[in-house]
Amino acid sequence: MPDASEEEKERIRQTPTKLCRLTWTGDPDSWVFAFYKYSDERYEPSITLDGSFTGSPESCFDTAAQAYLR
Repeated sequence: MPDASEEEKERIRQTPTKLCRLTWTGDPDSWVFAFYKYSDERYEPSITLDGSFTGSPESCFDTAAQAYLR
């Protein structure tokens, strides 16, 4: 962001980054994972890094972070 104005930098800092959505299943260690796709701005049911459609909040975040925050 070297060429961005201070106003533009602040706007970027304040814009939330969407990674994923978790849906409660009744089990605190097993949440349904949906990955956010910026291509169509929708959440898509997805698998976690261990190959399951459900996972712990940490596992789901790790999966989304591998794609977007590397």
